[in-house]
Amino acid sequence: MSDPVGRGFVPMRERRQYQRVSTPAIAVRFDDDAWVTRDWSLGGFSIDDYDGTRTAGALVTIVGLSRPGGQPVSVHVRGRVVRTDHSGRRLIVSFLHLDPGAYEVLSALMHGGNDLGAPA
Repeated sequence: MSDPVGRGFVPMRERRQYQRVSTPAIAVRFDDDAWVTRDWSLGGFSIDDYDGTRTAGALVTIVGLSRPGGQPVSVHVRGRVVRTDHSGRRLIVSFLHLDPGAYEVLSALMHGGNDLGAPA
C-alpha cells in the first residue's frame, strides 16, 4: 500500500472475514456462566463485562446460545481467546469450529431470523 497522506501512515487492510452485528444481542454460555455479547459474527464475539479468568490464547468451549435471559440452545463450539483489554473485562473470542446447530442459529440471526427463543 502507498502512503496516501505522506505522514508515514499506511492504512491496514481489513482482516475480518465476517460481518459483525450488535443486535440481536446473544448470550454465550461457557465456564458455567453466561455473558451477553457486545457484538458477534460467524467468526466470534466480544464481551464487555467479563469477570472470569480466561486470558489471551485460552481455549473455550461454548455450550449454549440464547437471547439474554432466554432458554439456551445446546451447542458445542470451540473458540480461542484472541485478546482481553488491560482491565480484563473485555474478552474477544474467535471461533475455531462451529457445530452445525450453532452455525444454523447464528446465520439465521445474522440474516434477521429469530431462531433463539425470547427471554423466558
